[in-house]
Amino acid sequence: MKDTDNSLKALILSAGVFITCIVISIGFYFARESQALSSISAENLSDFATELTERDLTQFDGLEVTGSDVVNFIKKELGEYVSTDTASFYVYVKTSTSENTYFNGANISNMQKFTHSMYIKPIGKFTGEIVRDENKVIVGIKFIQK
Repeated sequence: MKDTDNSLKALILSAGVFITCIVISIGFYFARESQALSSISAENLSDFATELTERDLTQFDGLEVTGSDVVNFIKKELGEYVSTDTASFYVYVKTSTSENTYFNGANISNMQKFTHSMYIKPIGKFTGEIVRDENKVIVGIKFIQK
């Protein structure tokens, strides 16, 4: 009878160890899965935050706008930069008569002078295009007159 009690205790002990190993293995599995899910969620959240931050610029990608919209955009985004400053992105404008790149607000008044080479016709139609570098950072916006 004593041998049966010992063997029963041994079986219970081994079953307990086996179940404990299974529970620990499941715990590690869930920990790895939650870490992967957390990483993916953080990446998606970062992409979403970047998208929200760039919304003012990306709204023009592939959009047809008027010349007055282009001038207003340049005023809004580059107007605070003086001639000695350089913005974090450039605005390239190609009209039927000229091509100009703006890095600050120094030439905003020239865009509205009819006789100046930087003149942007208010009713002209332009197509916007976002320019990104190899790190997917916006470095410029192009407006090409149709």
